[in-house]
Amino acid sequence: MCSAQQFWEERYRQGDRIWSGEPNSALVAETTGLSAGRALDLGCGEGADAIWLAAHGWNVTGVDVSATAVERARAEAQSRSLDEVTRFLRVNLADWEPDGGSYDLVVASCRRAGGW
Repeated sequence: MCSAQQFWEERYRQGDRIWSGEPNSALVAETTGLSAGRALDLGCGEGADAIWLAAHGWNVTGVDVSATAVERARAEAQSRSLDEVTRFLRVNLADWEPDGGSYDLVVASCRRAGGW
């Protein structure tokens, strides 16, 4: 049996992108119109939700167990000039504690390959 980190690393290495790159429609619906603040995206994957939030004024920390996913999220944020308001960390959520401060929004979206 492989660890969560091994599973997700293998999954992300199967292709250049495994998700659509579009934010979760429920996230968009629920956060549109909210006052932007500090957000935490748990299991951020390739960063679509975090990047959407950042583009809408949020300061976002995205965390994921996969180093490959985190690298992709960082690269995408940088390509959109959002690297100043995004931070992506490779962490195992079972062992991680957020560093100081509080968050105004915490996101944990579930996705399935090929759609929602």
